[in-house]
Amino acid sequence: MLPSKTFRAVIVILGLLVSGSAGAQDDDAQRRAMEEQLRQLNEASREIDHVIREARESGNLLAELIALRDLEQSFEGKGPMAMQALKLRRMQGEVVLGNYAAAIELGDFGQGPLSSGGPASGEVLSGFEGAAALDAIAELAKDRKLVLINEAHHQPQHRVFTLQLLAALREAGFTHFAAETLYESDEGLMKRGYPTEATGAYIPEPVYGDLVRQAIALGFQVVPYEAAFGNGPKAREDGQAQNLIVRVFEKDPDARLIVHAGYAHIDESGTLAGVKTMAQVLKERTGIDPLTIDQTLMSEHSRPTLEHPLYRYIADEMGIEQATVFLREEEPWTAQPGRRDVTVFHPRSALESGRPTWLWMDGARKPFEVPAEAIGDAKRAILRARIQAEGEDAIPIDQVEIVKGQAFPALMLPEGEHVIEVVGSDDEVIWTKTIAIE
Repeated sequence: MLPSKTFRAVIVILGLLVSGSAGAQDDDAQRRAMEEQLRQLNEASREIDHVIREARESGNLLAELIALRDLEQSFEGKGPMAMQALKLRRMQGEVVLGNYAAAIELGDFGQGPLSSGGPASGEVLSGFEGAAALDAIAELAKDRKLVLINEAHHQPQHRVFTLQLLAALREAGFTHFAAETLYESDEGLMKRGYPTEATGAYIPEPVYGDLVRQAIALGFQVVPYEAAFGNGPKAREDGQAQNLIVRVFEKDPDARLIVHAGYAHIDESGTLAGVKTMAQVLKERTGIDPLTIDQTLMSEHSRPTLEHPLYRYIADEMGIEQATVFLREEEPWTAQPGRRDVTVFHPRSALESGRPTWLWMDGARKPFEVPAEAIGDAKRAILRARIQAEGEDAIPIDQVEIVKGQAFPALMLPEGEHVIEVVGSDDEVIWTKTIAIE
């Protein structure tokens, strides 16, 4: 789950959005309503942090998540902003424990139907042909110096795509990989070769952990670039860009850089919270035109009515089975011209062995199942796998919540030896086994 300081930063951002809306209004009633939303938000965040602290005293992430689930009923009467804060905090825990569908549903909380916002048929793609996104983007990036690719923080499918893209871009000559999540304080990351919970805010989610692990293994110089929260949106966007300049391009003018960021930080036009984005500041200060790749717009939601109309058409009518982009000769199609260069369409998740098929990573991982008795007397537990050659502090290569009496989802593991554990909410190991995947 996200550390408290990161959660508080997200709450601050929500607060800025609310207060910003209020500031644009002259009406006293509207201002009072916005102030009430801020009160709900602050009060809820304090209560959530208190519940989390109590759960941590006797347990682990699963204990925290159970406590947050139990809190939802009492939050029903506290107002929409309070519930939004709780759903956001729960979302982070669900995704770390492999409950991806639940995380998407929580991320969609409060969203209305998206019946407009784009074409509902493929006419806009006339003259373009679908292509495998991994191959197409590797080709588009081959002569570039800077690639910016985004993610929705609760959809590890986007992290899988970036992970799979790394090998092709490394072969094409890219040298540096920067991720928004990384803490500058983890100075031993490159030498150690694997991430720990001290590596970054989103790193406890196993796919993100492996994204960083694979970048190191491929020979990338891995770079933290996050700027401190608390000084406002402009300081953050400017700080991110400046960190990339100082830590990459000033040290190595010939560097070729991949940046994995969240949402709109990669936007080449428009504003984020009223200020220029990291991508715009970076482009202005370096003169480098980035290749910007969006994964967030054309991805599945918990209900089709919340999805972009064109996505519904492509996913349902065309039935794409892999990440797809559309090309006209060598020109990529984008849903947001001038803002992002390429739009990736991700297929809907399909389950095998209780896990989405994108976790197979085109055969790089294989399923491993544990017996029903592995959960012992626990009602719920964490099933996780750690690469045997790494330390006990390593982020698991995969983990998932399991429930007694229900079929256990499989672990998705790469080749090699792994330590498998079933851990209760009290953080006690219930069952363990060392296995080899061939």
